[in-house]
Order: sequence, then structure tokens, then C-alpha cells
Amino acid sequence: MVEVWLPYADTELPLELPDPIDLRIVPRRINPTSEYNKVLSEFKNEILNHLNEPIKIYLDPFMMEPEKEIIFKIFDDCNLRYEYVTHNPDIVVNIIRHDPILGVKSSLISLYLMENYNEAFNSILNSDLRLEGSIPNIESLKNRIRSDNVYFLDIVLDGNYKPIKYFISKDFNEHHNSNLLSTYEDIWGLKVDISKMIIASIGGSPWDVSLRGIISSLIKLALISDTEGLSILIGDGKITEADADDLLLYNKSIDNVNRLYLYMLKKYMSSAKKRIYYFGSIPSTMLRKFGIKEIRDIDKFIKTTPLKYKRSITVIESISLVNMLKSRR
Repeated sequence: MVEVWLPYADTELPLELPDPIDLRIVPRRINPTSEYNKVLSEFKNEILNHLNEPIKIYLDPFMMEPEKEIIFKIFDDCNLRYEYVTHNPDIVVNIIRHDPILGVKSSLISLYLMENYNEAFNSILNSDLRLEGSIPNIESLKNRIRSDNVYFLDIVLDGNYKPIKYFISKDFNEHHNSNLLSTYEDIWGLKVDISKMIIASIGGSPWDVSLRGIISSLIKLALISDTEGLSILIGDGKITEADADDLLLYNKSIDNVNRLYLYMLKKYMSSAKKRIYYFGSIPSTMLRKFGIKEIRDIDKFIKTTPLKYKRSITVIESISLVNMLKSRR
């Protein structure tokens, strides 16, 4: 047997896979603490070279709470004074990652969402899911937004959700965009082929305790899964009272981002013939609504899975951060 360890909540989950096997692993990169401290020092100096405290920062309404907390912690760890604003920001901040609704996220998309939220929301609602997302491309966005006197900040995270690189500019120029995408692809790009059997972790806490983090990962996994294959998503999952309301009402009143993601997952899974399984603490009644099956004993499930699926397995250590665009089918 071959043993692999995948992030699960605040720990790691060991899995035993059959051997011999064509095992294709998409790893998460972890930077040492010394590198983190170096990045913070450089980050603080760069910010203060451009802006005065308190810094007015904008985070778009599609951003998950864990992402906001990560950004706030970076500013706090740098002892930077800041204000979280919804208009007239000094700087627009985003964490770059591949999202199945927005495509590859960036601060330029954040500013577009600030100025065109209703338009973007309705456009996504009336579109079909695709790995490229449902937001206009970079060049189209640059021609449609007002970016005078606004700085753009994009942060690349490592597998422990700490900053590994950052990019700041005043006009989101081609240099900013190309370097950002190149760095993201180098760290989180897909460098293996996708097998018919996929085992993916959401990426551990805090991503897998966020309803939207789980739903986003399910969409992403469903989009890359083979119709003749089998895919497993691993995560924790704690349903809050607000989450329960969204799960109950998403198909009646799609009036927030959580419900939009739930609706898009339901719409896709209603027509897609994909075998998607989930191992975690989300109630099976919720999973069944979306055509997703629950796994209670993952070791037993893997052992009893037919060999035709297990000859080749792709293991993704953090599907939340991986850029899956090259896996398009």
C-alpha cells in the first residue's frame, strides 16, 4: 500500500492507496517561517512606500470570510493601521486563486465587482459553469473600471495560507498582471494529468470550515471530473445557522453570494453525469440535494472501489488554491 496524507480541518488525514499504482500528486507548497517573516517585512515597506496610514482597504463581496481574515492578519502582523471600506478605497486587495465562478481572482476583478456588483451577479446567475469563470477577461475589465488614485494588491498564498509573494501597482499594468499569473502558475499550476479517479482535499482549515469554500471546491472538482470516473472531496465542514438558511432558501431567493454558488452547483449537477463523493461532517441530507454522495468510512470506500478506477489516481492536496484551467476537458 501507498500512504498519502491530506489536509483535513486543523490536522492531516492518512489514506492508504493500492500499490502498484500510477499516482499523480498535486502538492501544496509550504514556506518556512523565516521566509514568511521576510515577506512580511518587505510587504510592510512596500505598502508604506505608496500609502499613508490608516490605509483604506477594499475587499470584494465575493470574498470568503477566511480570505478576509487572512488579509487582515497580514496587515495586523505588519502592525499596519487600516480601515475596511466599501467605497473610495486607497487599495483594492485580493488573494489570487482559481475560482470556478470568477476564474482566476485578482484585485482588478475586485474593483470591477465594487463598481458593477449587480451586473456581475446577474451575469453569473444566467451563465453556465465553466473553469474559466463567468467574469469578462482582463482587457475588457481594464476598459470598464475607474482606477484613478487606487492601488492594486494581489497576494499569493502558500499551502498554510500565508503570503509567499505579493504584487502592488497603481494601474494593474501588464507587468503586474503577467508577473502575478506567472508566479501563481509556478506555485499552484496543475503539472500532472487528471486521472479518472481523483481524491482532493479542500485544503484544510480555514477553507474547509467555510460553506462557500466547500461548495466552490465541489464545483471545481465536478468540472474537472471525468464522466466515466469517480471523484472524492475531503473536508471538514461546519454548518452555521446562516448556512442552514442559505441551504434552505437558495433556490427560492438567490440574494447573496453563498446562495449563488449553491444555485450554480445545483444547476450543474442536475445535468452533469458525474460521480462525486464527499468525506467530512456535512449532513448527507444536504449533499443529496446536489447529487453528491456521502462517504462515512473512506478507507473502506477506497478498498472496495473497483480496480478499474484505481489503476491511476490523481491526489490534490489543496484544490482551493490549485489552478485547474489546464485540466479542461
